[in-house]
Amino acid sequence: MHNNPVLIHRYAKELDQLLSDSVLTSCVSSSPTSIFFGFSNEVVVQIDFLNQHTLFLTPESDHFPKRNVLHQFKICEGKTVESVISYFPDRSFAIRFTNDLVIQVNAFGRHAGILCSQSNEIVDSFRYKTLPEEIKPPSALISATDRNEFLTKNRFVTEDMQNELDEMGYFRAMPIADNEIWQAYVRKLENKPIYVDSTGDKPKLSLFPNSDDWQSFSKTVEALHLFGKGLSGFIRYDILVNDVTQELNKRLKRLEKAKSGAELGLGKISSSDQLRQMGDLIMANLHVMESGVSEVTLFNFYSDEDITIKLKKDLSPQKNAERYYKKSKNAHLELKHLRQQILSYDGELNQIQKQLDTITDGMSFKELSAMHKKSSIKSKTSDDQKSTPYKEFDYQGFLIWVGKSAAGNDDLLKLAGKHDLWLHAREVAGSHVIIRNPENKNISDALLEMAASLAAGHSKNQHESLAAVVYTDLKNVRKFKGAHTGQVKVVREKVVLVPPKKKV
Repeated sequence: MHNNPVLIHRYAKELDQLLSDSVLTSCVSSSPTSIFFGFSNEVVVQIDFLNQHTLFLTPESDHFPKRNVLHQFKICEGKTVESVISYFPDRSFAIRFTNDLVIQVNAFGRHAGILCSQSNEIVDSFRYKTLPEEIKPPSALISATDRNEFLTKNRFVTEDMQNELDEMGYFRAMPIADNEIWQAYVRKLENKPIYVDSTGDKPKLSLFPNSDDWQSFSKTVEALHLFGKGLSGFIRYDILVNDVTQELNKRLKRLEKAKSGAELGLGKISSSDQLRQMGDLIMANLHVMESGVSEVTLFNFYSDEDITIKLKKDLSPQKNAERYYKKSKNAHLELKHLRQQILSYDGELNQIQKQLDTITDGMSFKELSAMHKKSSIKSKTSDDQKSTPYKEFDYQGFLIWVGKSAAGNDDLLKLAGKHDLWLHAREVAGSHVIIRNPENKNISDALLEMAASLAAGHSKNQHESLAAVVYTDLKNVRKFKGAHTGQVKVVREKVVLVPPKKKV
């Protein structure tokens, strides 16, 4: 009802009284959907375009935005308002200024927006990607020969309006639509109180209230302001719920995929005993083995049957045996790591599901905003980051810095704080990684593994299925005399085994 031509017609008539002879001092947008007009008599008109709704608000003059704004319709600044006219029955009105300037507000659902013209030529706009070629003249009430045709062509006439028109005998006077009965009815609608119900989650506005709980207004500007504030909050809350739910569901899918991958990897890894036995079999048969072959079939005295063992051609039999012994040790570590990972994924999946359940049960806007901030996991790629010596990632509310170069690695040590954690791929060249922790909070296993994966992914071990990464408190990392760029000495380090990753 708030975008019904009747209410917009009333709103325009009241704006005419409020704005006539005032000067447009400033017009700014605070977002792609909100625009503010400030006038010399301290009247502020705010128009929000949200989800096919056009909302009209009149905030106090001290609420006029001054920061992070974009100036609009500069051609009209300093110009005096001559009049505000309604284009009834269109859902639009025009603010006419001196110098033949006009700002036309169109509340056309998803096609809503604002046009600025001078001498009937469009010179500027807000919310229009493609400007229309010309300003269309206002529509007229569409005549019809019967009731059904009239209601089809004039859809703004609500069921409550129809009933009142019936009582006034309007439809019996057909086929003439633009007659005295209609004009009298419009005048009646202009003087009816406007009712707003703001008791529920979503506010309601009507000329025809269905209970005594609705708040009554004689001024359209006041009614639309109260309703607009309520509906704007409801829409923004709804958008935030949708954004948080989408982000959490994305994380849920990523974790489920990662867990499936870990479970698949668990099934593919040969047991450490089997790998060790292959090494034993090679060592027991060195006297019969030849170098330069890709496989060998030997009798397996562990299972009393033949077994074919794959070999590396460029390695001697002894080195191939050592390779299987090493793989046996790594398999044990990898199995342990994958099992821990699956447990970690299960914990995060349960946590996300609880968050989704909490959203369903209802949360405040403030709580949702905080959750949205924490649930947003993305690499920051702003222009500011291009000038820093590190890439920056956000994970679980912590910042992770990854050095861009050897010189950048040195800079990280200067920029990091005393409570930060330092990581690096073990025994290979790579980026230094810092987990920023200025408040000295506990670092979760998931956060440690993510940072370690980034360290491995930004090292020469980036193509390994599993890589070792050392980590320690920053105080245990220092430059030493004669050290090359990016070279450091580390004490009291610990090791974690992780799959390399290039991004969060």
